[in-house]
Amino acid sequence: FNFLLHPMLPSSFYKPSAKIVYSVVVEIEKAGKFSPNKTYQFNFDVVSHVDLNIEKPELRAPLKAEISKSFFMSSKLCSLTAEIPNQAFAAGQDFSVLLSINNESKQEITSIILTLLREYKFKCDGISTTSDRDLLISNTQGGLKPQSKHSATYSFKMPSALFPTIDSSKCKYIDVTYRLEITAK
Repeated sequence: FNFLLHPMLPSSFYKPSAKIVYSVVVEIEKAGKFSPNKTYQFNFDVVSHVDLNIEKPELRAPLKAEISKSFFMSSKLCSLTAEIPNQAFAAGQDFSVLLSINNESKQEITSIILTLLREYKFKCDGISTTSDRDLLISNTQGGLKPQSKHSATYSFKMPSALFPTIDSSKCKYIDVTYRLEITAK
């Protein structure tokens, strides 16, 4: 038997609070009153295909984020700029983060933590939403002295066992996204 899956199907998804499962059910009907029918179920995974080179060119654009913070009893700021070469990555792909910190304050930065998170949002009735997240990568770097600057490139590898991103155009009940979080302590 052959069958064609719709190209807009969301990817398979398995979490305790929500699942997207695909299966084929085969029922064998036996002749006769005393011969029960036999039913078999075979689950299979669907991975939505997205060609980042063709389908979503905006995801190839670099991403830059900047934030400045003042510390208690200090008028000077600590500014952090992070840049990544594009906005989407494939499972197992290497990527780098260029991080620049300008600490004009008198406060020492003791550590810099780069964290990759997978975030889930579950919508059950269109009104209520619950969310969850998984820590995928955490990388702690050294700090920065007061009134100093530092720039560095940090390399990461996306985990090879990734859930594909699920967006609301393919599934209105589950949203899966990835976020890079940078914390200066």
